[in-house]
Amino acid sequence: MIYLTCFAVSGIFIFWAEKGKGNQRIACLVIGIMIPAVLAGMRSSYVGTDVLLYARQVFASAIGSSSLSWMGRWNSIYGVEYGYLLLNYIISLFTENIAWQFFAVELFILIFIYKGFSYIKRNVSDRLSIAGMFMIYYLLFYNESLNLMRQSMAVAVTIYGFRYVHQRKLLKYLLIIALAMQFHITSLLAVIIYPIYVMVFARRKYSLKYFLAVVSIIGTPLIGRAAEMIIYTGVFGDKFFKYFNNGINMAYSFNQLIIRIPFIILIWYMASVKRSNRPYYNFMIIVLLLDLVFAELRGIDVTLYRLSLYFSIFKCAIYPEIARAFCRKYIRFVKAVIWGSMLALWFYQIVYMNNGQTYPYMLNIYDDPVIPYVL
Repeated sequence: MIYLTCFAVSGIFIFWAEKGKGNQRIACLVIGIMIPAVLAGMRSSYVGTDVLLYARQVFASAIGSSSLSWMGRWNSIYGVEYGYLLLNYIISLFTENIAWQFFAVELFILIFIYKGFSYIKRNVSDRLSIAGMFMIYYLLFYNESLNLMRQSMAVAVTIYGFRYVHQRKLLKYLLIIALAMQFHITSLLAVIIYPIYVMVFARRKYSLKYFLAVVSIIGTPLIGRAAEMIIYTGVFGDKFFKYFNNGINMAYSFNQLIIRIPFIILIWYMASVKRSNRPYYNFMIIVLLLDLVFAELRGIDVTLYRLSLYFSIFKCAIYPEIARAFCRKYIRFVKAVIWGSMLALWFYQIVYMNNGQTYPYMLNIYDDPVIPYVL
């Protein structure tokens, strides 16, 4: 399968980049990042639901307009953010081939993801492998990025901005959030990561973790009503109103619980037995509990679970740590279970359920060219 093959080859080159030095390191890193970016660029417009929903139309407006006024119309009528519109405009100055736009979007995402992961490895947990974090990203989020292009760009910017959370530089983090909002307005939600991190590390008390655990289990069925109240304030724009036309579904999404709860329990156990870096583990537990809570928005509308992505991206940094909580003779077994679970999840969500319509992969050689038009 082309996806898994590219994931594996990219992971190998990024691993070699970690071990290499000088020009060898740079060359391996460039190849490792270019492989999935080229894969995204060569895909058909029928790979990814949102491509036909807005991506082709936005690019058509970019190549068909002689001024920047089209961006204002797309923003005011459809709520498409200016950062994404500007990227389309820049690409349209050089080519009318939308494949370059697909490539540029994915390259943007992967560069910010790499910068975020490399900072976490250097300054938070040096035992992590950047290649390992990328492999988790590929299995859990890469196919999402072929569909949710704008939001994936916003998520990538926010994980890059985690450095300013770690350094407790609030103003710089807010500037990063402002940048992320230029690609998807929902990245405003990531602001709450900063106070959570400060509370966990400053007070070194973990009652917040247990409080959120109770809230996430008992209060999850009420998340729909809370989301409705927040969205109707207008802070996320008009585009989310349509998700509430049919009322609120207050039921649990048991699939989300089954997928997430075992990992949260394992991380909780790890935090209880590993005294070193415990505040970091507790922070990750809280973030993943928030991921669970916001994933329950799928009960309202399948697209609203996307809000959980700003928290679930941290799985790439915490899942590799889980095996360390167990004695040495079980580490390989635990690692095999974790990787096997993520691979099975990829097959279930991408191949069987075809979430986001990114499977099967199709090349763009039979696609019709984008026809310029003015909105």
